Amino acid sequence: AEKVDRDLEDFRRARRDATPWKTNARLLVGVAPTPYSESLVRWTRRAAARLGCPWIGVWVEGSRRLRPEEEELLSRGLALVRRMGGEVVHVTGDDVARALLDVARERNVSQIVVGKSDRKRFYRSTLTDRVIAGSGDIDVCVVRPLPGKKPKPLGEPAAVSRWRDYGSALGLTAAVTGISLLMLPFSGYMVPAFLYLLAIVLGSMRWDRGPMLVMAGVSALAWDLLFIPPRFTFHVEEPEDMAMLTMFFVVALAMGQLTARLKMRERAERERQLHTDALLRVTQQAALHPEAGKGLEAALRIIESILGGQIALLVRLHDHSLGREAHPASAFAPDEAEFAVAAWAFANHQSAGRFTDTLPSARATWFPLQTATSTMGVLGLVRDAAQFTFTERQATEAFVLQLALVLEKEHFIQAAQHTERLEEGEKLRRALLDSVSHELKTPIAVIRAAVDAQEAEKNPYLAEIDTASRRLQRIVEGLLQMTRLESSVIQPRLEWCDVSDIISAALEATGDILRGREFTERIMPDLPLIKTDHALLEQVLANVLHNAAAHTSPRTPVELTVTRHDKSIEFIVRDHGKGIPKGEESRIFGKFYRAPGAPAGGTGLGLSIAKGFLRALGGEIVARNHPGGGAEFTILLTAETMEATAAAAE
Repeated sequence: AEKVDRDLEDFRRARRDATPWKTNARLLVGVAPTPYSESLVRWTRRAAARLGCPWIGVWVEGSRRLRPEEEELLSRGLALVRRMGGEVVHVTGDDVARALLDVARERNVSQIVVGKSDRKRFYRSTLTDRVIAGSGDIDVCVVRPLPGKKPKPLGEPAAVSRWRDYGSALGLTAAVTGISLLMLPFSGYMVPAFLYLLAIVLGSMRWDRGPMLVMAGVSALAWDLLFIPPRFTFHVEEPEDMAMLTMFFVVALAMGQLTARLKMRERAERERQLHTDALLRVTQQAALHPEAGKGLEAALRIIESILGGQIALLVRLHDHSLGREAHPASAFAPDEAEFAVAAWAFANHQSAGRFTDTLPSARATWFPLQTATSTMGVLGLVRDAAQFTFTERQATEAFVLQLALVLEKEHFIQAAQHTERLEEGEKLRRALLDSVSHELKTPIAVIRAAVDAQEAEKNPYLAEIDTASRRLQRIVEGLLQMTRLESSVIQPRLEWCDVSDIISAALEATGDILRGREFTERIMPDLPLIKTDHALLEQVLANVLHNAAAHTSPRTPVELTVTRHDKSIEFIVRDHGKGIPKGEESRIFGKFYRAPGAPAGGTGLGLSIAKGFLRALGGEIVARNHPGGGAEFTILLTAETMEATAAAAE
């Protein structure tokens, strides 16, 4: 389905078709630096889960620089999208509504989720109104979002730097003014306007929007006051001078604004390109290096060079707990306090430590290596720099996700190799058991025939040979039956059977082990014929009865109760021995399982074979300790009965 969806998107792009094809539902939600984004993201995730469709979180980057609090809100919203299984799409543009609609049409989105605004603007329509107006064939779902947790005020770390930028802009304006005053006798009052515009263009390549707006305003006032006749007054006599001053002010503002915006975009693109190249190198080193350990070490060094600092990597163990020892590629080893923070991040699937709201006094910031299926470990970063910038936070999350995917891939490779080794070993074991069992079957038959021929002689060793050969024959037959079960070659031959005949055959198959002890049968009268495999059910009962007799002393009784429950026949075998060890009720049906203190001579296959045969017949067997003492095995078999068939025929 995903491949068809991708092919459909490629086909639509090739045809330049902007109309959505609603072949499959897909939701889109905008992620903005507001406290309401997390609520909208959660609502979209729930709606996508109900529809069983993919969903997208779109972040539209504008030209305005975000405050630290807004960066924190945006980081939380994007992290929530990734954590909940959504796809993050990043686009640029100052018209958020148009950018969202463009992404929706490009990705064949069927429904856009937007928040309901309580504020009405008479001079400008809201984002929701603009999205609805331009949605066309795309459905728009308007949701009233709930405000999320507001971030702590982080202040403005670059306040001193910005005031320095304002001072530099005013200083450049003063320098241009001085030069223009010196040139005024030779150039006239129009040349200073061009010098001011040149200074604004040069300054916009270095400073942000605020200093450039101040510089444009001060330049216009200085030109009017010092150069436009009459000088040293803001009064302008000539209409053409007034028009020129107005145009100068507008052009100065526009040039400063446009150049600052282009510079901001260029800087953002440069940072993204740097992080994209670093992410590619991390992927190449960690995922494609022939030696996994060296590749992971090289990847960590690349991340350290980009983010600045030292990295520690703690990997998940085979029992899915967090490893205490740092990976050999780590640059530092966490102490007990740091490991506690890392363990919290691993258990709660959230970042913790420095620069977070959880355990911020820690030395490092710990990020969980979270994939869609599991958490593969944690990554710790110690750096001397101040708070993470928004771009650094996004790059860190990308690095963390890539490392998690690499570790998950290595885990899957190791699991697949381990499974292959187990399968090869299991095949070899089955082949060996099958070969040995068949090779032993013929000599045992010869021994049994020789013993039967010597029954007339009074040889005291014949009874021992007979007992040993019967035991060996039972072991070989058990191995052969287990081989048949594991090879999935058992096909029940259903026929009408009498329950009493099956029980008699099972008692005969147990041999001498039940002789000399009290055996009680409680069979419900008037049991109908059942349609089952006589041989398989006989073997099941024989194995369970033999197990009850073998694990109890010769003087203890064994009981068999047979009842009918609607469409099922229930066989209950109870002994009066020591019972089943606590907690072993399900393990006793495993292959080659032998309880502590079990008598010698068994293989631990009897109950496992019984359960396998019952599964082939559509039944089940459970074991428990009887309240009155001893073990109790309940066999429940659902089978067609003769009277039910006759009633249906009538």
